[in-house]
Amino acid sequence: MKKLLAILPLVLLVMSCNKSGDASQSTSSDSIVANTYDPLFDSLRNSVFQPSEQKLENPEHDADAKFKNYKDTEKCTDGEVIYEGRGGYYLVDAFRGYAIIEVMGGMLNPGQWVRGDFSDSNTKYILNKTTGQEMRVMIEDIELTKDQAIDWLGFHRKLSFDDQEVYDDIND
Repeated sequence: MKKLLAILPLVLLVMSCNKSGDASQSTSSDSIVANTYDPLFDSLRNSVFQPSEQKLENPEHDADAKFKNYKDTEKCTDGEVIYEGRGGYYLVDAFRGYAIIEVMGGMLNPGQWVRGDFSDSNTKYILNKTTGQEMRVMIEDIELTKDQAIDWLGFHRKLSFDDQEVYDDIND
């Protein structure tokens, strides 16, 4: 709430500029909330996509390692967990964009590296390369931009509590 009050004067200034014909509008049509310049949305984007406090190196992949369920295929790529939402939902920076996954057992932390097939939405096993554990996940959506990822998590109420509050304020 303090964040919102701190930037309220800026929001009012931007709103008055837009009424006077200032062309400070974004051209992104992919996003529900980012169709116009909005400092609240920018603060939400910065919150969701801030660099992880714990920056971990991407461990080497051991192609010979044996796992009970995880299978490494030609479609498998590495990705970094960059955001932890609510209810076991995570945002992974994967090869072709951002993927939203729901972990069905265990948990991930921002900064950890995972490997799996992020090419389609389905229930799969991925490998947490940081810990060496396999995890069952539901890949909810794939190949998203930053704005689309925020919209998906916000619409489905899977952002962290503070970020969800900002998202809801933007979309009221």
